[in-house]
Amino acid sequence: MKEFIVAILLVIVTHTGCYMTDNTTPVAGRGTVDINAFDICKKTIELRGEWEYYPSAFLSPDELRMTKLSGEKLYAVIPGSWNPGWNLYVPGSGRGFATYRVLVKTNPSPGCAPAVRIPRIISSYNLFINGKPAHSSGTPGVSIETTIPRYDDAIIPLPAGEKRYEFVLQVANFHAPAG
Repeated sequence: MKEFIVAILLVIVTHTGCYMTDNTTPVAGRGTVDINAFDICKKTIELRGEWEYYPSAFLSPDELRMTKLSGEKLYAVIPGSWNPGWNLYVPGSGRGFATYRVLVKTNPSPGCAPAVRIPRIISSYNLFINGKPAHSSGTPGVSIETTIPRYDDAIIPLPAGEKRYEFVLQVANFHAPAG
């Protein structure tokens, strides 16, 4: 089975835009990251590291929680590209669709209004936060005929006061060579 890695980096930021970054940000391992030690209203947290990865499948948050998926879980390192050798383009190597998931444990701050920033990417995706649709870019599909790419960025507010965030990303790319 061909492995795909999505070129998406989710970043938690405040609505005010006042934030700091440093190299001490924790990295997700096996689909989970604990950011309890960080005040997400004062600092940007990159949601990078190992995300759960379900290639050639669009799974809803409910399906991921309710269903015992057969086989061992796969993980993909985010951020990255679907075509790791994009500068040596191989036709079709950046194409495909998948579902990614990461769980984020956090310590809510009173009066905090955290958000997720998705930088500009050439692809299509549906983002779910805590089981609810949060944002879509283009129309992800299972083929070039059913996928409509869109090149945009977004800042999406997160539910305030949560101790845990689940991010589920359904991604498709059949148009951009690098994926």
